[in-house]
Amino acid sequence: MTNDTKTQTLEETQLLAGSDRFLIHHCLLGLGDFAAELIKENGESAQPQELRAFTETFAHYWGINFNESPPYTHDYLNLFDDQILAAHNGKNLSPTPYERKLSTIRALHLYGKEMVTAQGECAVIDIMEVSKLIHEISQRWDCSADISAHEFIRELENEVQLLRDIDNCE
Repeated sequence: MTNDTKTQTLEETQLLAGSDRFLIHHCLLGLGDFAAELIKENGESAQPQELRAFTETFAHYWGINFNESPPYTHDYLNLFDDQILAAHNGKNLSPTPYERKLSTIRALHLYGKEMVTAQGECAVIDIMEVSKLIHEISQRWDCSADISAHEFIRELENEVQLLRDIDNCE
């Protein structure tokens, strides 16, 4: 491998890491947007605690330190709580930017794939929950036409089935 090839590979790796971080950042913000929309529409019957817990788990999985400096690290849980409080108080919500919607779904898919690779059979239930969340968000935000959310869901479900098949063989 030449020095140019090493440099190119390192740059590609850093770019990928940066794009993943961008997706994760927008997903964390998007989860708060999604929870606030649910509260606005469903009032007290909405259950933001589950999405908040998921947001915290998601952030920790990716190594988000809530005390790092921006642009891609914020106190996402406080932002999430602020969005929930605003929705409960009947404040008008800012529309979720379309790019954030797409990034949220892509980051959830990436998270599901990472769980398959890193945790395998131990994460089957969590992977199915991510698949369900991708479905709910893509339906609510009506962005299935511009992103292959159904393919993401199918891919995660196929991975889960493979994990179950492997478990049955052992």
